Amino acid sequence: MHVDPSDLERGLYQAGIDYRHAKGWLGGIDVKWLEERNWEPGTSAMVGYQFGPNRGANGRAMSARLVYYDGVSPFGQFFVQDISYWGAGVWFQF
Repeated sequence: MHVDPSDLERGLYQAGIDYRHAKGWLGGIDVKWLEERNWEPGTSAMVGYQFGPNRGANGRAMSARLVYYDGVSPFGQFFVQDISYWGAGVWFQF
């Protein structure tokens, strides 16, 4: 495997959990630790509500969610930067 830069540490640990309630509430948290960043965590969290009578049972659903991230940038060459953001959105599942 080619790695550039060649001295990039390759260790990684990741853990997370998702929650879905029968009444439509959902949430989750995910934490990733990178050896290259001295095991500094990157944490993402999400909460929201999934709409509709089937709530995805037939493969189709819509949800509104709030998202949060704080930690090491997950975007390629920017892994040396820390970022933090909040967001909101609507997700469609077909």
